[in-house]
Amino acid sequence: MMNARPLSVFALAFFVVFANISVWANEAVKVYGWEGSYDDAKFSVQDAIVGKGLKVVYEGHMATMLERTSKAVGKPNPYLHGEYLLFCSASHSNASVNADPQNIGICPYIIFLYETKKKPGTIHIGYRRPVGGQTPESKVALKAIDELIHSIVKEAAEVE
Repeated sequence: MMNARPLSVFALAFFVVFANISVWANEAVKVYGWEGSYDDAKFSVQDAIVGKGLKVVYEGHMATMLERTSKAVGKPNPYLHGEYLLFCSASHSNASVNADPQNIGICPYIIFLYETKKKPGTIHIGYRRPVGGQTPESKVALKAIDELIHSIVKEAAEVE
């Protein structure tokens, strides 16, 4: 029997990469530039998450996966570095799923960071915004999640 965990991690990675193609066009992703080393940027993101009393539960190594598979798919890896960090807030997630059980799809939250081969030294830090909300309560809960993640990214990217 196949282990479901690696498959679910792969499915999440697939979703993060390919689902965001249309999301970018819908402005459901916020990204900030950050000058400096990738390691410093990653530390800044991790520190901002922990500073809110949250814990990173998974780190996805997108650039590593793309480097490993680039020959097989016939596409180059555009990244020097590229990762996403998964985390959640029990209080925010509880409010959102109680407002609408479909909001289970919002958690975990994802913050990503990357540095491209074309622009080394410029780090991009961003997140996929929680969108949707069919009820007023759901909209309020998702707005609170968006504000939480946005505050973490702004702190990490040192944006006013």
